[in-house]
Amino acid sequence: MRKYMLMMMAVMLVMTTAMAQKEKTVEKLTGKELRKQKKKDRLELFELQKQEGRSLIEDRDFVLQAERIGGKNSIPINVANQINFIRIDGDDLIVQYGLNAGAGRNGLGGVTYEGKIRRFDAKDLGEGKTYTTRIQFFTPYLNGVATVNIRVRGNQAQASIWSNGQVLNFEGFYASNENSSIAQSQTLGSFF
Repeated sequence: MRKYMLMMMAVMLVMTTAMAQKEKTVEKLTGKELRKQKKKDRLELFELQKQEGRSLIEDRDFVLQAERIGGKNSIPINVANQINFIRIDGDDLIVQYGLNAGAGRNGLGGVTYEGKIRRFDAKDLGEGKTYTTRIQFFTPYLNGVATVNIRVRGNQAQASIWSNGQVLNFEGFYASNENSSIAQSQTLGSFF
Protein backbone atom coordinates (compact mmCIF):
# COMPACT_ATOMS: atom_id res chain seq x y z
CA MET A 1 0.00 0.00 0.00
CA ARG A 2 2.87 2.28 0.85
CA LYS A 3 4.41 1.71 -2.60
CA TYR A 4 1.06 2.56 -4.18
CA MET A 5 0.84 5.83 -2.22
CA LEU A 6 4.40 6.80 -3.14
CA MET A 7 3.73 6.02 -6.76
CA MET A 8 0.56 8.14 -6.73
CA MET A 9 2.43 11.03 -5.13
CA ALA A 10 5.15 10.78 -7.78
CA VAL A 11 2.57 10.81 -10.57
CA MET A 12 0.85 13.85 -8.98
CA LEU A 13 4.19 15.64 -8.69
CA VAL A 14 5.04 14.95 -12.34
CA MET A 15 1.59 16.16 -13.49
CA THR A 16 1.83 19.34 -11.38
CA THR A 17 5.30 20.09 -12.76
CA ALA A 18 4.13 19.49 -16.34
CA MET A 19 1.14 21.81 -15.88
CA ALA A 20 3.34 24.51 -14.34
CA GLN A 21 5.74 24.31 -17.27
CA LYS A 22 2.84 24.50 -19.73
CA GLU A 23 1.54 27.66 -18.04
CA LYS A 24 4.97 29.28 -18.27
CA THR A 25 5.12 28.81 -22.05
CA VAL A 26 2.08 31.05 -22.57
CA GLU A 27 3.41 34.54 -23.21
CA LYS A 28 1.69 37.70 -22.19
CA LEU A 29 1.65 40.47 -24.77
CA THR A 30 2.86 43.88 -23.76
CA GLY A 31 0.67 46.91 -24.43
CA LYS A 32 2.72 47.82 -27.49
CA GLU A 33 2.51 44.29 -28.92
CA LEU A 34 -1.23 44.17 -28.25
CA ARG A 35 -1.80 47.49 -30.07
CA LYS A 36 0.34 46.25 -32.96
CA GLN A 37 -1.71 43.03 -33.17
CA LYS A 38 -5.01 44.96 -33.09
CA LYS A 39 -3.78 47.27 -35.86
CA LYS A 40 -2.78 44.24 -37.94
CA ASP A 41 -6.21 42.65 -37.38
CA ARG A 42 -7.99 45.89 -38.39
CA LEU A 43 -5.91 46.13 -41.57
CA GLU A 44 -6.69 42.52 -42.48
CA LEU A 45 -10.43 43.12 -41.96
CA PHE A 46 -10.24 46.35 -43.99
CA GLU A 47 -8.54 44.52 -46.86
CA LEU A 48 -11.09 41.66 -46.79
CA GLN A 49 -14.00 44.11 -46.89
CA LYS A 50 -12.33 46.17 -49.64
CA GLN A 51 -11.81 43.00 -51.68
CA GLU A 52 -15.51 42.18 -51.30
CA GLY A 53 -16.46 45.65 -52.58
CA ARG A 54 -13.98 45.33 -55.43
CA SER A 55 -15.47 41.98 -56.47
CA LEU A 56 -19.00 43.40 -56.44
CA ILE A 57 -17.99 46.36 -58.60
CA GLU A 58 -15.97 44.27 -61.06
CA ASP A 59 -18.84 41.76 -61.32
CA ARG A 60 -21.13 44.78 -61.89
CA ASP A 61 -23.43 43.68 -59.09
CA PHE A 62 -23.04 46.64 -56.71
CA VAL A 63 -25.35 48.96 -54.75
CA LEU A 64 -24.13 51.91 -52.69
CA GLN A 65 -26.92 52.76 -50.25
CA ALA A 66 -26.31 56.35 -49.18
CA GLU A 67 -26.83 57.38 -45.58
CA ARG A 68 -25.67 60.95 -46.32
CA ILE A 69 -25.78 63.10 -49.45
CA GLY A 70 -24.46 66.57 -50.14
CA GLY A 71 -23.35 68.98 -52.82
CA LYS A 72 -19.86 70.07 -53.78
CA ASN A 73 -19.37 72.54 -50.91
CA SER A 74 -22.28 71.67 -48.64
CA ILE A 75 -22.46 69.74 -45.40
CA PRO A 76 -23.89 66.25 -46.03
CA ILE A 77 -27.39 65.58 -44.71
CA ASN A 78 -28.69 62.27 -43.38
CA VAL A 79 -31.11 60.54 -45.74
CA ALA A 80 -33.02 57.26 -46.03
CA ASN A 81 -30.69 54.69 -47.59
CA GLN A 82 -33.55 52.78 -49.27
CA ILE A 83 -34.27 55.63 -51.71
CA ASN A 84 -30.79 57.17 -52.06
CA PHE A 85 -28.49 54.85 -53.92
CA ILE A 86 -26.21 54.14 -56.86
CA ARG A 87 -26.78 50.76 -58.45
CA ILE A 88 -24.62 48.92 -60.98
CA ASP A 89 -26.39 46.01 -62.64
CA GLY A 90 -24.50 44.65 -65.63
CA ASP A 91 -24.14 47.48 -68.15
CA ASP A 92 -26.88 49.54 -66.46
CA LEU A 93 -26.26 52.26 -63.90
CA ILE A 94 -29.05 53.75 -61.78
CA VAL A 95 -28.64 56.88 -59.65
CA GLN A 96 -31.52 57.84 -57.39
CA TYR A 97 -31.84 60.42 -54.66
CA GLY A 98 -34.73 61.89 -52.75
CA LEU A 99 -35.93 63.10 -49.38
CA ASN A 100 -38.84 60.67 -48.87
CA ALA A 101 -41.29 63.57 -49.02
CA GLY A 102 -43.53 62.02 -51.66
CA ALA A 103 -42.94 64.92 -54.04
CA GLY A 104 -40.37 65.33 -56.76
CA ARG A 105 -40.05 63.97 -60.23
CA ASN A 106 -39.68 60.36 -59.08
CA GLY A 107 -42.43 60.41 -56.45
CA LEU A 108 -39.84 60.04 -53.68
CA GLY A 109 -38.79 63.66 -53.31
CA GLY A 110 -36.00 63.56 -55.88
CA VAL A 111 -34.95 62.09 -59.22
CA THR A 112 -34.01 58.75 -60.72
CA TYR A 113 -31.65 58.20 -63.66
CA GLU A 114 -31.14 55.00 -65.57
CA GLY A 115 -28.30 54.87 -68.04
CA LYS A 116 -25.83 52.70 -69.86
CA ILE A 117 -22.19 52.46 -68.85
CA ARG A 118 -19.90 53.80 -71.57
CA ARG A 119 -16.54 53.55 -69.82
CA PHE A 120 -15.42 51.69 -66.71
CA ASP A 121 -11.97 52.26 -65.12
CA ALA A 122 -10.88 50.86 -61.76
CA LYS A 123 -7.74 51.10 -59.65
CA ASP A 124 -6.62 49.69 -56.30
CA LEU A 125 -4.44 52.29 -54.56
CA GLY A 126 -2.71 49.69 -52.37
CA GLU A 127 -2.87 48.07 -48.97
CA GLY A 128 -4.76 50.13 -46.42
CA LYS A 129 -5.99 52.53 -49.11
CA THR A 130 -9.12 52.81 -51.21
CA TYR A 131 -10.29 50.99 -54.30
CA THR A 132 -11.52 53.58 -56.81
CA THR A 133 -13.75 53.26 -59.84
CA ARG A 134 -14.55 55.87 -62.47
CA ILE A 135 -17.65 55.19 -64.53
CA GLN A 136 -18.96 57.29 -67.39
CA PHE A 137 -22.57 56.67 -68.26
CA PHE A 138 -25.05 58.00 -70.75
CA THR A 139 -28.72 58.59 -70.05
CA PRO A 140 -31.17 60.38 -72.31
CA TYR A 141 -32.28 62.53 -69.36
CA LEU A 142 -28.94 64.35 -69.01
CA ASN A 143 -27.06 66.53 -71.44
CA GLY A 144 -23.89 64.67 -72.32
CA VAL A 145 -22.17 62.04 -70.26
CA ALA A 146 -22.23 61.90 -66.45
CA THR A 147 -19.31 60.55 -64.42
CA VAL A 148 -19.56 58.53 -61.21
CA ASN A 149 -16.46 58.11 -59.02
CA ILE A 150 -16.85 55.36 -56.40
CA ARG A 151 -14.36 54.83 -53.56
CA VAL A 152 -14.56 51.67 -51.44
CA ARG A 153 -13.03 52.00 -47.96
CA GLY A 154 -13.43 48.74 -46.06
CA ASN A 155 -17.17 48.22 -45.60
CA GLN A 156 -18.04 51.83 -46.47
CA ALA A 157 -18.25 53.57 -49.83
CA GLN A 158 -18.35 57.12 -51.14
CA ALA A 159 -19.35 58.34 -54.57
CA SER A 160 -19.42 61.60 -56.48
CA ILE A 161 -21.67 62.14 -59.48
CA TRP A 162 -20.52 64.83 -61.91
CA SER A 163 -22.74 66.27 -64.64
CA ASN A 164 -22.63 69.65 -66.36
CA GLY A 165 -20.32 71.13 -63.71
CA GLN A 166 -22.58 70.02 -60.85
CA VAL A 167 -21.64 67.42 -58.25
CA LEU A 168 -23.59 65.29 -55.79
CA ASN A 169 -21.79 63.24 -53.11
CA PHE A 170 -23.07 59.98 -51.62
CA GLU A 171 -21.71 58.33 -48.45
CA GLY A 172 -22.88 54.99 -47.08
CA PHE A 173 -22.46 51.24 -47.21
CA TYR A 174 -22.51 48.80 -50.11
CA ALA A 175 -24.06 45.42 -50.89
CA SER A 176 -24.86 43.20 -53.84
CA ASN A 177 -28.09 43.79 -55.76
CA GLU A 178 -29.58 40.71 -54.14
CA ASN A 179 -28.67 41.76 -50.59
CA SER A 180 -29.68 45.42 -50.87
CA SER A 181 -33.03 46.83 -49.81
CA ILE A 182 -33.85 49.71 -52.12
CA ALA A 183 -37.06 51.30 -53.42
CA GLN A 184 -36.40 52.20 -57.02
CA SER A 185 -38.73 54.60 -58.81
CA GLN A 186 -39.35 54.56 -62.55
CA THR A 187 -40.08 58.28 -62.95
CA LEU A 188 -37.13 60.18 -64.35
CA GLY A 189 -36.22 63.83 -64.12
CA SER A 190 -33.49 66.43 -64.43
CA PHE A 191 -30.14 66.24 -62.68
CA PHE A 192 -29.84 68.57 -59.65
